[in-house]
Amino acid sequence: MAQHTCTNCGARFEDEEFCPECGQWVADESFEAFDLNESDEVRSLPYDSTPCPSCGAANPIGNRHCEECGARLSQGALPVAPQPMITSSAGVRAAMAIGTLLVVVVLASLLFNWIGGDDPVATTLAAETTTPTSQVTDAPREQIVPISVDCSSSLNGFPCENMFDGNPETAWNDNSLAGEGAVIRVTFPAIYRLEQIIIKNVEDDVRFQRNFRIASVQITTDDNAQGTIGFVPDEPGAHIIDFSSLATTQVTFEIQTVHQAQDVTDDEGQVLSAFDELVVQEIEFFGRRGG
Repeated sequence: MAQHTCTNCGARFEDEEFCPECGQWVADESFEAFDLNESDEVRSLPYDSTPCPSCGAANPIGNRHCEECGARLSQGALPVAPQPMITSSAGVRAAMAIGTLLVVVVLASLLFNWIGGDDPVATTLAAETTTPTSQVTDAPREQIVPISVDCSSSLNGFPCENMFDGNPETAWNDNSLAGEGAVIRVTFPAIYRLEQIIIKNVEDDVRFQRNFRIASVQITTDDNAQGTIGFVPDEPGAHIIDFSSLATTQVTFEIQTVHQAQDVTDDEGQVLSAFDELVVQEIEFFGRRGG
């Protein structure tokens, strides 16, 4: 095979009349000159070849120039290398990491709610219908005075209204043995968000010991039927019960257990017998107007 060097671009190749790189004709006596205007019959092209637009010769699809006449096979733009990927900066990488973390947290929260049986749609609707936080926060904290109160029983002269008259000399006594199972139901004049409940035992030590006192009480509201259990120490004076609600108009107390009444000996040595009734001096409510 004859080796040739292109006089135009310097490429080396074998047995070609034209340089396969730049299309320059090889001036070599071993190749017969030809006329581009000759009316040679164009050969049929296979399906995977490219016809030369100048001489009609079939060329492999990958050729840029015709192997017969050196003409350029395609007039379109030469292929251009793709743009290199933009290297992300440290800030971009940090933002992408934070975004990915947020997506993971949201998906984990939704999965947790689904496993726990919470309905995200119902939760959203409930949140939309709840009293706005701004309304609750803006309202001043105040003592809530009930408009009505009802007790399961009251001893004559010791009505349940005595628990809300603000007078430390008055109190309520139930009219049942020991007070267990007694019920107190209080109604507010408007919707409130409860923050604190205070139950006051009588201050007088003799009266305190001779009556039954609340030990534990079930507290429920019209917006929370499950409620909570409050515990009252066996001591005179005020006792705070941790309790909160969102939109309450009515509170119910059901006495569960009591501290035992006992006989008392006075200063003169006389024994004063214990009473059968339970006593409560005051119940106070504190919260903010809501609804």
